[in-house]
Amino acid sequence: MTARTRAVAAALVVVLLVATAFFAFSPAPPTKETTDRAAAADVKKDAPREPPVPRRARTADAAAETPVVETPPADPEPSKWPIRVTTNVPGATVTLHVRVIGGDPDPPPQTTTTDAKGFVGFETGTTAAVARIDFVARAEGWATAQVSHEELGDVTIEMRSGVAVRGRIVDGTGAGVAGATISNKRIGVESYTAAEGSFEAFVANAGPVSFQVQHVAFLPRDLDVTAPASDIVVVLDRGFEVSGRVAFPDGRPLPGAKVHTTDHTRTATTDAEGRYVLSGLLREPVVVECSYRSYLTDETRTVDAGATGVDFVVRTPVARVRFLDAKGRPFRFAALYIRVRKGDENVYSMASAGGLDDDGVHLVPGTPGATLIVTASAASAASGGASLDFDAQARLIDVDVVLGATKPTGAVRLVVRCDSGETPRTVYVTVDDELGNTLAGGPRERFDLDAAGAVEIPSVPAGRVVATVAAAAYGSAEYLTTMLVTARPSVVVETGRATEVTATFVVGGRLRAMLRDENGAAVTPDFVRLLASPKGREIDMFVRRTAEGFTSELDATPSVLIDAVAPGRYVVQTKGPEGDEVSKDVDVVRGETADVVLTVKAKR
Repeated sequence: MTARTRAVAAALVVVLLVATAFFAFSPAPPTKETTDRAAAADVKKDAPREPPVPRRARTADAAAETPVVETPPADPEPSKWPIRVTTNVPGATVTLHVRVIGGDPDPPPQTTTTDAKGFVGFETGTTAAVARIDFVARAEGWATAQVSHEELGDVTIEMRSGVAVRGRIVDGTGAGVAGATISNKRIGVESYTAAEGSFEAFVANAGPVSFQVQHVAFLPRDLDVTAPASDIVVVLDRGFEVSGRVAFPDGRPLPGAKVHTTDHTRTATTDAEGRYVLSGLLREPVVVECSYRSYLTDETRTVDAGATGVDFVVRTPVARVRFLDAKGRPFRFAALYIRVRKGDENVYSMASAGGLDDDGVHLVPGTPGATLIVTASAASAASGGASLDFDAQARLIDVDVVLGATKPTGAVRLVVRCDSGETPRTVYVTVDDELGNTLAGGPRERFDLDAAGAVEIPSVPAGRVVATVAAAAYGSAEYLTTMLVTARPSVVVETGRATEVTATFVVGGRLRAMLRDENGAAVTPDFVRLLASPKGREIDMFVRRTAEGFTSELDATPSVLIDAVAPGRYVVQTKGPEGDEVSKDVDVVRGETADVVLTVKAKR
């Protein structure tokens, strides 16, 4: 082979190699198969995010990697757990904190990882009655979720994807600030700092984000960060302060009172010496006042920020009500009703369905000549109460309400009589203490009388009680028709013996009420009630009869009194559709039902 021939052959080899490489790395023409794959990829890209497979997760600032706890296999018997939590994120950690009723300490928190189905089960960790269960679910790449439940059983926690911003809020000394708010109202993000000042807030996407940090004792400030972020430290400025003391005329302090600005943006609580420091103020005049659930003083003070010696004098008695368990520990999570009565009027009242401060203390402003009445009960069947007559001396009075304490008992021998001479053979009895706590029986609990017309009710706590004795079960059809007036005798129960009391039924009368407008058309009232006098106390209310008993939702048909009332003169009061209040005197006659028609303005 000549040199020229060899050169031509080498050139052909090079050309073939280049062509082969070109076709190997060039995209193939689109086919139906490749087009379908591309479409499926686009759909998957836009689809809702699936729970991540826990392998390795990046830290909040994406600077390092840490192994994630392996996801446990699915629990084969989820129903065995008294608390059953389901999340939408397998491998999430769920922390449970059980809050118990009464003075027993809460059990320590429990933290467990959800299984492959997002499920995790818990025991309560306590034998005490449970008031509330708090749950916190966490997973990297997902916003921390917090929910609370008041009952055991199934709990669902829905987590959403999120990018974390984490850090601490501190004061000028570097101490953590608890209870600060980190929020962005525009995107609906709000978080609170923990006891050591730490916080975590979550946003939907990475990038710049702005928050406002607020606390009642500091000046607000803005926080601009780029998410994700961690180890942020925000220092709050206390601004200017107003300080002083809250005390009685004789100088004795009032601890636990609230001093706040009139717009309630800044608040401070007095310490054991009655001293307070109101901080987070701008350099400008500020209006402050002293209160606790009601105003304790009748003055407001306008002072310059930075003022000291801004004192308040409390000139009325104040009750410090402490709720305790049988061992003297603060009682938490009780339903309570506090009222201060003077004559027939409540000059102060407060009700709570199930929460007490951690110290179990409430301050109640008193009124000279009024009576404080406190009742409390808990789901654990513990109950208690106390009463106090306020005098004119301005001072702090401690009142202890003990729930669940064992009390000595006796029995009530109830003798039933009737002024008509014919005594029922069965009665319905409720025994309450002076504060309204039910000690025995109930409005639907039936008691059969013996041949002497009596019945003995055992195990009644010693002390003064009131027995409510009715001829029919409350709420029944018979209750709306009986002419026997419910009897309410009072007696002091003695320890270890049966104390006798007589309940005498009086034959009374009943009323039917109907509203008509000026044109004679029947009108549906908002309410109809029976008063002792035009401005007297309410005795009873009118209801609508139903097949099951009665309802307070009235219509245009005649309404009836719940109870029979003793013969005498009363006032029936109602309000028409135009808001006009109408009253009418009526006489109740023994053994009769009287009809009363009230005329109101026609609806325009």
